[in-house]
Amino acid sequence: MSHVHSFIFTPAELKTLVQNLSEAAQRWHIISQESPFPEAVEAARKEWVQLCDLLDKLDPALGI
Repeated sequence: MSHVHSFIFTPAELKTLVQNLSEAAQRWHIISQESPFPEAVEAARKEWVQLCDLLDKLDPALGI
């Protein structure tokens, strides 16, 4: 059974979500360029993917 949730975000909340996503992407980029540890790169990538998945689940209309 599918559960449908409706979320209404304020502009400030959307700004925070996008900012978090941007910061995670920056961390992933920096770590992938500078870290000699593949585990660190993968952890940063997973953080970014999880934020994308969360945003997509919260509001697919965001088009993330």
